[in-house]
Amino acid sequence: MRWIGTIGLMMLCMTGMLAQESTDMAEMKRQWVRQRKDTSGLRLALEIAKGYKLNQPDSLTKYAQWVMTQLGDYPRQTYKHFAAEACYDLSIAEDRRSNFDQAIVWLDKSRNFYDDIDDELGVLYAQVFQAWVYYDKGEVIQALEMAEEAKKELESMEDDLKDNKRFLKVYGNVLSDLSTYYVRVGKSDLAIVESDKSLQIRKLLGDTDDVAEITMNFGSIYHDIKNYDRALTYYNESLNLVQLGGNLKAKSVILNNRGQLYFDVGNYNLAEDDFKQSLKIRIQIGDKKGRAIVERKLGDVYLAKGKYKEALNLFEKSSKVFNEIDNKIGLCLSVFGQSLAKEKLNLTNESYILGDSSLKIIRQLKVAKTLLKIATFMQEKYKNRGEIELALKAAEDAQWAQNQIKEEEAEDLLLKQEYQAKEASANRNVYLAFGGALVLLVIALLLFRAYRLRRKAQRMAEQQKDLVEERNKHMVDSIQYAQQLQSAILPSPELFAQHFNDHFLLYLPKDIVAGDFYWFFESPTHRFWAVADCTGHGVPGAMVSVVCSNALNRVVKEYNLHRPGDVLNKVRELVVATFQESQKEVKDGMDIALCVMEKGTKRIQFAGANRPCWVLNDSGELLEIKGQKQHIGWQANMQPFESQDLDQSNGWIILSSDGLADQFGGPKGKKWMTSSFKQKMAELHGQPGSLQKMNLEWTFQQWKGNQEQVDDICVLGIKI
Repeated sequence: MRWIGTIGLMMLCMTGMLAQESTDMAEMKRQWVRQRKDTSGLRLALEIAKGYKLNQPDSLTKYAQWVMTQLGDYPRQTYKHFAAEACYDLSIAEDRRSNFDQAIVWLDKSRNFYDDIDDELGVLYAQVFQAWVYYDKGEVIQALEMAEEAKKELESMEDDLKDNKRFLKVYGNVLSDLSTYYVRVGKSDLAIVESDKSLQIRKLLGDTDDVAEITMNFGSIYHDIKNYDRALTYYNESLNLVQLGGNLKAKSVILNNRGQLYFDVGNYNLAEDDFKQSLKIRIQIGDKKGRAIVERKLGDVYLAKGKYKEALNLFEKSSKVFNEIDNKIGLCLSVFGQSLAKEKLNLTNESYILGDSSLKIIRQLKVAKTLLKIATFMQEKYKNRGEIELALKAAEDAQWAQNQIKEEEAEDLLLKQEYQAKEASANRNVYLAFGGALVLLVIALLLFRAYRLRRKAQRMAEQQKDLVEERNKHMVDSIQYAQQLQSAILPSPELFAQHFNDHFLLYLPKDIVAGDFYWFFESPTHRFWAVADCTGHGVPGAMVSVVCSNALNRVVKEYNLHRPGDVLNKVRELVVATFQESQKEVKDGMDIALCVMEKGTKRIQFAGANRPCWVLNDSGELLEIKGQKQHIGWQANMQPFESQDLDQSNGWIILSSDGLADQFGGPKGKKWMTSSFKQKMAELHGQPGSLQKMNLEWTFQQWKGNQEQVDDICVLGIKI
């Protein structure tokens, strides 16, 4: 996020006074050394600690902890305000180190000390920061609830303390923080309201830097919701304000934000101007990390403008600094920027080396959006160089990143839904309290016939909408339950690893649940494995798969059949009987490829219903053993299934549904076809199962491209 919370605001405003503070700090330390044996040393230690709240948690801890050591666990009443302040400082230090639980412990102590001396504002001061710690910890709803509670308490004190500067400072802080929390839960309208209130308070306090920062927060909120005109207005206003106060660090931050806005809308010339001004300030104030960040951003601008040599120079400069200060994400982005620039300068080999380095860094950091960008770029480079294993690994990285981004989006959605549920619960309580009055109001309104007729159509539409939403909810619940049922019938892939020399399994349902399934069973004398394709996909296919899987289990367990043809005959009998119970003609069923191995002799037999079996020898020869042209289910002229012996002492046995061959894609949007599948499997002979799976999945994704997956996919390879 581009806006700043309570502590960030406080620290950014401190930077305008750093030069003066450095002189004062040295003098305070000299005084503290002389006076630390008496009580004046406590106040000096806390004053010194304030200078380290910006970015030095160890030094902050040193002085705050010294105060607590002097006071002991049970300080005298007259010294408890020192203890409260020291505990607050220690919580800041722990929050900086991301030790959030310990920060909360210190804040609880701080609140208790403030409470002991009846300092209500102090208690709320600590509570507001405790809410921020919960936010840093990722517990946004907890943070929001604590901040809202503090806001209510402060509002109850407003009449008595509205002219109290300390009150206004704490009240302004909680409003500023609430604006951040509301944006996080999707309530930008409330964020704007709270930011506006905070802004009015900062104006009352007459703190130009604070007013500038809150105004910048407005710009950041509008920037995030892509209201660029309003965002630009607030950025300009905040820049004018901060120039009056002379806070160079704050000016640089605002220029960065405005430059990013110009970059986002494609106005690269104005973006370049702002980043250059910001860079000049970073150099002036000696901000090494900030300078590297702006150099990288300016490199992005030059890259977009086609000034590739200038971009490369800036990326190289920022890379050097990020490496010196051990900033991994900054280093990764700058190295990747070099790769992109060298690609444009036709320095292909150097671009490859730098891109490969950036991918290795981001793999460790696991920042999803950056990983997706770099992995996608490098996947093509690896492929062009014939480095298939690296291309497959990059494809896996990209897939993981996409899934992670979806998970993060889902978490954001759940967070927003959780807050909406909280709001709805609060609203229900209000409705109950005023239920009688509302009923009377509704009755009165219903007496107006004209109004009732005018609203009738709308009410009917709303009722239909509610009905559809309720049905959708039930549908989603049903699909999730179907997924649980299907998961229960699928064997663990580890079973194949336990019972065979090697294996691979590519299982890609089209929807949440699938009509395809794989199956394994071991009796004292035989091993059975199969790939089945049931009628349909999604929920209908999953329902049929449960019936068919259950039939397979019954046949091998209850009827003790071992020959695959006999197994399929009995399975068909059970499936037909199950569907005939509906007293309607049901033609649902499954296609299946089934193999059975006798443990003692290693004899392998196969039977198939509309599905073949492929045998891949170690020499690379691929043999197809066709199944019979009938499915498991009711049909006219049903013939018995027959078992076929497989002459296979080594190599691979491959079973597959038809989903892979039926996938549309490629440059002409055609089916992949079984012939392409067979050719690919022959190419993969000699590779271990894990690599065969990666190659096969990568080939599928490349073929599919942006096309929709048309069917469930299940391919099972067993090494004999």
